[in-house]
Amino acid sequence: MRCAVCGRDELLPFTCVYCGEHFCAEHRLPEKHSCLGIQAAKSPEEIKRREVEARREEGW
Repeated sequence: MRCAVCGRDELLPFTCVYCGEHFCAEHRLPEKHSCLGIQAAKSPEEIKRREVEARREEGW
C-alpha cells in the first residue's frame, strides 16, 4: 500500500481511524496528514456515535 501523502510504498501501513486513509510512519498521525476526518471526530454527535458503535461491537 502507498502512503496517501508521500506515496511511499509501505508493507505495513498505518490506517487513520478518522479518515480511513493509509499512511507511512512519518504521516500516520492526523496532524501530520492534515486529516479531514478529525474535526468530525471531535463533534459531540460523532463522539456519541463512536461510543455507541464501540458498545455494539463489544456485544451490548
